[in-house]
Amino acid sequence: QTSLGLVMHTARLIYMTQVAIILLPSLFALLTELYILIPAHTLFGDGESHVVHVVQDWALGVLYVQMAIKLTFWQPQSRVAAAVNSVFQNGWLKPNASLATRALVLPIVLFTAAAVTLPLSFGFIVRWTIFYSHVGVQPNIYRYSYPTTLLIVLSLWMAHLLLRRVAVWRSNIRDEVYLIGERLHNFSEKRGRVTVCRG
Repeated sequence: QTSLGLVMHTARLIYMTQVAIILLPSLFALLTELYILIPAHTLFGDGESHVVHVVQDWALGVLYVQMAIKLTFWQPQSRVAAAVNSVFQNGWLKPNASLATRALVLPIVLFTAAAVTLPLSFGFIVRWTIFYSHVGVQPNIYRYSYPTTLLIVLSLWMAHLLLRRVAVWRSNIRDEVYLIGERLHNFSEKRGRVTVCRG
């Protein structure tokens, strides 16, 4: 059992190391290429073919992972921070690999899959409906579909936040109006009592 436990512990460490060093940086690098580098090169590259630099993208992905971890712990009450703390509650050398897979790895992989496939679907629809007869611009539609989708999502998110803020403002104004009306009502009753007593 000791040997089996040592093997399982080593396997968990290798798995978590591969996730932190290879999988997550590669996913960040993929999204960076699709949403930033490829559209920017298509716009400013004067027709030159885009070259993917795997090692450089991976190095940027490692940097993005480190930044994401720091941003996560800036909000220790968030769900992501709680999940990371739960995974490493027994120490960095004794991670909970199954919890890490359920709470972190699988959601990130699914999010990346959605971030890759949904803009492609959007570009496919636009290509075969609006730009059906424009053969020259069709290859660029898929490249621009990623930043366009990101702008749409961000706009919807900002609109959602604005609507929530407006709802809070309306609720606060309604409460203030109610309190003012309550005070005026109480003040009128007091004045009426004083007038009756003097009479």
